[in-house]
Amino acid sequence: MSFYSNRLIIELKKKNLDRDFEFFIITKSDQKKNWFGAKELDEFLTDNYKAKAVLYSGWESAYLMFNSDVDSHNLKYTIANSNVDFTIEKYQYDLSDMKSVRIIANLLLNYLALSKSKFTQYHFSNITGKLCLYLDKEKRGYRKGALKIAEVKLNSKNCITVDISTYREFLGFLKEYNNYNDLKKEKYKRYLKEPKYLVDGSTGSLRRNFDKDKDTKSYIKLGIDGTKVNVDSLSIKSVEDFQNCRLGIYNRVLKSIKTNLSDYMNIEFSKYDDLSSLELKNTVLKNNKDLTKLLIGKSINIYNTITDTESKKISNKLKGLIQSITENSIIVTEKGVADSDLNFVIIYSKDKYLRDKKEDPYIKDSSGNATQHIVLDTLENSKKPEIIVKTLLKELLIKNDILKGSISLFNWKVLGFNSDVTFISRKSRIESKRKIYIYSILVVNTEGNLKFEHFKSNSFDLSSKQLDIIEMYEHRYFVEGIIKWDDNINIINNYGEIVLPDLELLENQLHEVNSPIPDSIATGIKLADELTPMLGNDHSVVNEFRLLGQNKLSKKAISKTINLKSKEGKSIRDFLLENYSLRLKVSRSKESLKSILINQGEIKYSELDNDHALYFVGQRGALNERNISTCSIRRIESDGKSKLFFDKLLPTMDVDFVSLGKSTVVPFPFKYLREYTNKI
Repeated sequence: MSFYSNRLIIELKKKNLDRDFEFFIITKSDQKKNWFGAKELDEFLTDNYKAKAVLYSGWESAYLMFNSDVDSHNLKYTIANSNVDFTIEKYQYDLSDMKSVRIIANLLLNYLALSKSKFTQYHFSNITGKLCLYLDKEKRGYRKGALKIAEVKLNSKNCITVDISTYREFLGFLKEYNNYNDLKKEKYKRYLKEPKYLVDGSTGSLRRNFDKDKDTKSYIKLGIDGTKVNVDSLSIKSVEDFQNCRLGIYNRVLKSIKTNLSDYMNIEFSKYDDLSSLELKNTVLKNNKDLTKLLIGKSINIYNTITDTESKKISNKLKGLIQSITENSIIVTEKGVADSDLNFVIIYSKDKYLRDKKEDPYIKDSSGNATQHIVLDTLENSKKPEIIVKTLLKELLIKNDILKGSISLFNWKVLGFNSDVTFISRKSRIESKRKIYIYSILVVNTEGNLKFEHFKSNSFDLSSKQLDIIEMYEHRYFVEGIIKWDDNINIINNYGEIVLPDLELLENQLHEVNSPIPDSIATGIKLADELTPMLGNDHSVVNEFRLLGQNKLSKKAISKTINLKSKEGKSIRDFLLENYSLRLKVSRSKESLKSILINQGEIKYSELDNDHALYFVGQRGALNERNISTCSIRRIESDGKSKLFFDKLLPTMDVDFVSLGKSTVVPFPFKYLREYTNKI
């Protein structure tokens, strides 16, 4: 089976580009100063020269696109004689250079935000630096004065990415800011100077707010405390909902590129074929029997640090939930962490300890026992506390494996490795106000025994092997992990590439749902006559439609009458679709969704050549619209001197103990490394 991704194959049309546009690169003198909010750039490009698009490149440079009739000589002269901290020169792009092609493609993408109004007074200098699409907020109950914005760009691997951010009304933020205490004001004062944006109605995108717009409602990029902006991966309730979901945004942008930019570039999705598959079937969390076996012989201790009446109830509730899974001995105590295999520690939330100015007991455990903290309200407020308990038991089993130095959740021997396999991860940390990296290493031997070690990037006595590890990360921006076996090295990269469903098919089906009912079945009498040969003259559905007589039907009325959820209703729905092209709704059946979304129930893997492969991990469990998520494609590369062996590790992702009954997207030993690193 073949599939497509959001990684674009781009062909620029140089003749047309050179006919219509001029491209420039500006370089700052003060490279420590961020472009975003650079007032001199805003002022310079507002009225004097209206940029068609801008692309910021890090902190040091930016690329500009103007109409071809721009007075480039005067542009350069004006900058040379202005009090600005940048220089400008013409940008000569190269079609044979991937970076150069990507720069022009990104400028064209940002060009989509330019006002389409025929009135020149509504035209503006498009210097936002990215395509920011406004998402409808009214149906989603979003906070008043805040916008959901989809930030669309082409990354360094030619993948179109969609990031969802919150933009807040500036005056609303300013009102809140004036009531902050001094500590909070210090934290948020930088937002007073952040660039401001307006919504452009002609394109549904954001544009920069210039001084002349000061009386207009403006927004700044700033989240809302205690909330996380969220957009469904897929929504097929209506055309509007589809256009505002994450996958629908991809569809909107790609259609807009083909409609508005076809004179300047051709694009195609990357296509992949010949993937091998591994079915996702192994479970630990779903099946209590499997989890019970893993708990045999392990003592469990519940340490209540709070000791009030409410916490004692929670302790007993936790004990009862654990006893529904295992008959192991469970001790509830207020004396502290015990010499048990598995320890639960009941605590308050971190905010509670901050408010009361008390030491947070959520600290690194030094007792040598597997310890899992659980916040007091977690079980009390949960609708499915048994799932939380299973997850916490899983976390404790992983921590216990690390302490014991052996994998118990997976039979390592089935992988067939005849020598040690080494997993390497990297995590950033601030120490002494400086950013450093911790490199953690896990060696798994043929028996599944574990050996951990680590080093820091700022160490003075780094070995040649440690320097080699640092170099592998430094030269590759997207590395998620490194794996070594014998003399072979395989590197996991995440480029922001995702599996795309059949977006065109989804949208077409939604438009079919909105299409009118054919005249031949538009009334109750007509539809009853057409259904009689299928259902019979005296069928209740036929009689109900006859009672409606010559009244015009709606799709909602038809769906209600035939009872779409019933087996017979589905048969009638299929009959109407096949014979009258009448689509009542987009089918959410497992079979229908699976024909559109290929990333279900399997791990897919393909070797592209001797040094490169790709894989993605499908969605485990029930398939329905509510739980569909975008599926990331990860690429494996050798170091150029090694063979690929990653396919031997595919079964290490057919596990459900890393993420709440879901499959893990990288081999599970990296979960062990994360737990180990958190203790450093």
